[in-house]
Amino acid sequence: MRNASAAVRPVSTSSDELLFKKLVDAVQDYAIFMLDPAGHVLTWNQGAERNKGYTAAEIVGRHYSVFFPREAIAQDDPDQHLLQAARDGHFVEDGWRVRKDGTRFWAHVALSAIHDADGTLVGFSKVTRDLTQRRLQDEALRLARDQAEAASRAKSALLANMSHELRTPLNAIIGFSEVLCTDGLRTITDAKRREFAGDILSSGKHLLNLINTILDIARLEAGTEALQFETVPLDELVAEALVAVRPQAAAKVIALETKIAPPNMLLAVDRRRARQMLVNLLSNAVKFTPQGGAVILRAGMADGMIDIVVEDNGIGIDEKDIPLALSSFGQVDCRLDRGHAGTGLGLALVTRLAALHGASFVLNGKADGGTCALLSFRAAPGR
Repeated sequence: MRNASAAVRPVSTSSDELLFKKLVDAVQDYAIFMLDPAGHVLTWNQGAERNKGYTAAEIVGRHYSVFFPREAIAQDDPDQHLLQAARDGHFVEDGWRVRKDGTRFWAHVALSAIHDADGTLVGFSKVTRDLTQRRLQDEALRLARDQAEAASRAKSALLANMSHELRTPLNAIIGFSEVLCTDGLRTITDAKRREFAGDILSSGKHLLNLINTILDIARLEAGTEALQFETVPLDELVAEALVAVRPQAAAKVIALETKIAPPNMLLAVDRRRARQMLVNLLSNAVKFTPQGGAVILRAGMADGMIDIVVEDNGIGIDEKDIPLALSSFGQVDCRLDRGHAGTGLGLALVTRLAALHGASFVLNGKADGGTCALLSFRAAPGR
């Protein structure tokens, strides 16, 4: 229909029509204009100029396809809309349109066919309303709803996981305690008693760690955590973190390697919390690395920043799952955690502690498998 009539015929103007034209021209929230049967613009009101950016002199006579995005023009939407309006009397849709400056807006469009007394098609009326703000609000509400639902599901999954994590050490504590407090005291050997006592101690420490982690997250989210900053050698922090993680790595025959240069780098951090961040990163890497693998901690300094990188060759992570893995109640694919003990809160804790230190934390999957976690601190004066 675009080439059916290149000529633009003026619209007759009786007194009633002039009055109506003034009324239409005064409308500013809606673009209201006329098209000829082929889709060329015949009239233009203030609302059209305001919504689309063209003056009447710039647009009258041009084909209305100029308001459509390229992809819509490519699939012949402008002419198809005219054909449907001519056939059915009207065409209505919500879709993207383009202003003079090239920006897009979400529009509600109503296209109506106009016939003369003989039933001959003489053109179309077109009303366009900019609904971009409403669409953005709807999208924000939808996103908030989806996030709330995802958080609810994640919290339910966390509670299910936590119940397992709590029951396992509690059952061990209760079971071994019952043996020690009953006839077993007279029948088991001293070696067995020491073994049971060791299991009870280990389970108790595990429970304490779980509870402390949950309390840490709660304090950080409530904004009640206060850091005690001091200047700490990075070498010392790394050594302390390795001591804490070494038993976990030894149990899976995983090598812990460090590459720190230059030596004697200094950080202005809360020592306990900084050590906790390194322990969480190393422990998480060991947790998801198969037996016999390796975890590497590298550190270096550039432009006043100290970068600490923890790499592993474990199961890795999809890029789309990273935001969930870093959230307080996120749990990336529960199937991955079934063979790996833990609450799934370690990375969330690192994220919040890094922010509290004014540091940055980035987690990425590696192309060859495994993950790469990067902590960046500003170097303390003195180095």
